[in-house]
Amino acid sequence: MKPKEKESQKFKIIAENLNPQNFWVFGEYSSFDIAKEEIDKLHTPDVNYYIYSDLNTVLYTKIGE
Repeated sequence: MKPKEKESQKFKIIAENLNPQNFWVFGEYSSFDIAKEEIDKLHTPDVNYYIYSDLNTVLYTKIGE
């Protein structure tokens, strides 16, 4: 299996509400930097955000403030 070219990679942000606990897709981005910038500017109590790669690996986490 060939690795994906950088241009075709997608980075998905998954949000997790802690009370009550549920998950949803916050967005999908073409670069890690854009996805990280998007969640770094959020200040949502009781919500954690995770950036996943195409390989379902968590690359970055922001804990609710």
